[in-house]
Amino acid sequence: MVKKQINKLKFWGILSAIGFVVGIPLIILGASNIENSALAVVGLVVGIVLVVVGFYGTPLIWTHRADLKKCEAVCDLITEKNVDTISLLASTLGVKESVALNLVRECIAKRYLTEYTVVENQQIVKLDIARKAIARDAAVLKGEAKVKKCTNCGSNLTFEGQKYVDCPYCGTRNFSK
Repeated sequence: MVKKQINKLKFWGILSAIGFVVGIPLIILGASNIENSALAVVGLVVGIVLVVVGFYGTPLIWTHRADLKKCEAVCDLITEKNVDTISLLASTLGVKESVALNLVRECIAKRYLTEYTVVENQQIVKLDIARKAIARDAAVLKGEAKVKKCTNCGSNLTFEGQKYVDCPYCGTRNFSK
């Protein structure tokens, strides 16, 4: 979706820049022949419109395209390169963490990153993982599940009625009792 918008803006940016260049001779030709023909008046008006649109529109279009390119880079780093923390994203992009956090939030708000969320202003996680963690924490608080440490690596494991759980980090089978 971002790539389509970037390509559209590239097209319109080039078109408005060309319009600016074409508009200048149209103004000159139209103004110099204004008494001789109605076509010259049309050329003058079209030239003025092209110059105004090119002069004001071209920088706005290219600036907006550059902003979208930033969003595209952020999305690619998160989805393709598995960058999962704001600090890593910031160091990769060469920006402050607050800037990286705002870029991620902007990408989420504009629906370029629909499957992700930011937890505690630092961790970038997939929504389904965040939902599972919230459900797990709620089950622990209600007493419907219990948390134990893995006997091998010490990671937290949640038992929700199961007799055993295989550790997702080291593969060790752990029993609830």
